[in-house]
Amino acid sequence: MASTGVLILVVDDDQDIRESLRDVLEDQGYVVAVAANGKEALAALQNGASNCDVLISDYAMPHLSGTEFLRRAREIFPNVPALIITGYAEADAVCDRPDSVEILLKPFTPVALERALSQLCSAVRVAH
Repeated sequence: MASTGVLILVVDDDQDIRESLRDVLEDQGYVVAVAANGKEALAALQNGASNCDVLISDYAMPHLSGTEFLRRAREIFPNVPALIITGYAEADAVCDRPDSVEILLKPFTPVALERALSQLCSAVRVAH
């Protein structure tokens, strides 16, 4: 598949999920950077190593939750589209998320991921 030119930063403390997401996203034509936790991802954002178009973060991570990571990331990139992935049974359980952050429940299919991203990325494509 041709590259979309959209850079996605995936943050998940589970290496298998992180690598699987990277593979699926690259197959869908995205450029992907990964981080093992929120602290590592914030460092990459702050030092310019990852100037991303979209953030995907696990919700439940040690030390820095996905929602807290996204709050801090939006201090650096205020309007970056974001998606939280979670194994919680109901999206409403993630009530502390920042504004306009979408939820995708695990397990999800590549088609469901692409659908969620196409909605998020429509704003990115308009901006570019």
